[in-house]
Amino acid sequence: MDHSNQSQPDFHTFLRDWMIGLEHYLHQLLHHLEFLDQQDEPKLKQLIHQVTTHYHEYFLAKAQVYRQNVFLALSPPWFNSYERTFLWLAGFRPGLAIHVVKSCGLEFTSDQVECWIG
Repeated sequence: MDHSNQSQPDFHTFLRDWMIGLEHYLHQLLHHLEFLDQQDEPKLKQLIHQVTTHYHEYFLAKAQVYRQNVFLALSPPWFNSYERTFLWLAGFRPGLAIHVVKSCGLEFTSDQVECWIG
């Protein structure tokens, strides 16, 4: 039985949902930073614990996929060809970095966008 066909769509769905959850946590963290209050420290600690647990779930899911088919680590089908190129060259995932930058509300220059488009 081919596990790679089963794990690819499952992980792709997991990753999409995980990124949505990560964005939710980012908004919560930014909200806490904006309205920082000493009395909210227990809530903030709980939120930090939730974020670290969220990352832990990601690494567990990724490890499970790679146990089923280690070759997915070398060329994940849920990455686009541009991201896979950087993964091969340096182990860097630019799509995730771009998502983080966008999530912070920063905008890219037209030159940066032009570099990605080609």
